[in-house]
Amino acid sequence: MAVVLNARGTSVPYFKIGKNGVTVFQGGNDPHVTLGYSVAENDLWVDTSTNSIKYRTSTNTWDKVSADNLGELDDVDLTDLANGDILKYNSTTGNWEPNEVLGGLAQDWGSITETSLDIDGYTGTPWAVNTSTSTLSWGSHVTIGGDLTVSGDATISGNLTFGGDATDTVAFSADISSNILPDTTGTYDLGSSTQQWNDTFISGTIDNSANTGAMIFPTGTTAQRPATPQAGMVRFNSTTSRFEGYNGSEWINIDIPDDWGSVTETP
Repeated sequence: MAVVLNARGTSVPYFKIGKNGVTVFQGGNDPHVTLGYSVAENDLWVDTSTNSIKYRTSTNTWDKVSADNLGELDDVDLTDLANGDILKYNSTTGNWEPNEVLGGLAQDWGSITETSLDIDGYTGTPWAVNTSTSTLSWGSHVTIGGDLTVSGDATISGNLTFGGDATDTVAFSADISSNILPDTTGTYDLGSSTQQWNDTFISGTIDNSANTGAMIFPTGTTAQRPATPQAGMVRFNSTTSRFEGYNGSEWINIDIPDDWGSVTETP
């Protein structure tokens, strides 16, 4: 660092740091307005009348930087500062101002209280904490943009909508321990003509109490019979237009044809 002007022992209230560096002024009067010195952007003024350090801005003004404490910064308003307050920028005044937070967030910011939350104009009790059962409930909407993993039990008392597209899937890895009932009788299907279930195992009966519908058996040609049939299988053979069943060793017709003369199983 080179000192261009050593003002020691003289009445000159400034010195320059470096050949192209800033000039440092000292005194209780404005070195430019009052004393008439030429100042440049980023020059420093040690104002002995206010015990502060100021620097020259690009708008030809002096901006004060505190020499004592944070409360003297021009762009920070710490009026009525209280324990637990946070600083929030006010674009209208151009200042950082204290903002009080009541409830919701404790002073240590690591726990959630059971009191109402009042911040940025919102007052309410979105969080409900039950310390005896170690549960936390939320009384409003929740939107999750990523994955949700629940390791414990989940109880949902409202409606459920799974997926928003035909490519979405639902996978069950657990047993179902309740009845599955349609919302409206005789309205919804289980599977479709293009998306069919494979094997269906039912130990009870199929009840069609409306007496207006019909049960469709698996249908296919003779060549499309199951490769490994099991005794008790029933299907409609589209090649012979006959209902047939597998008796454990062969497929046999199990219906009575309209033309009795076509019965071949009798002597």
